[in-house]
Amino acid sequence: MTRNEEPEKKVRKNFRLSQRKLDEARKALGTKTETETVEAALDLVTFKREVREGIERMAGTGGVVDIFSEDTAAAETERERPPAMVREGRL
Repeated sequence: MTRNEEPEKKVRKNFRLSQRKLDEARKALGTKTETETVEAALDLVTFKREVREGIERMAGTGGVVDIFSEDTAAAETERERPPAMVREGRL
């Protein structure tokens, strides 16, 4: 929650979850409770979507270089980068 947002309404839910997955997620996320773990995991899913959408929007502007494309891979050597990429400050 950001500073300008109002607190979100909490609702009670019952889930059947894998305890192993929940324990692993809690450890990975550093959360103390199972509720914090589920909320943090949901926040990560939302964040992942936002990042993916941002990258997709950026890709349409020419601001992202596909380093795995055959054109880029063929142009690169250990010491050489495509001049346009260097000139545009992308490398």
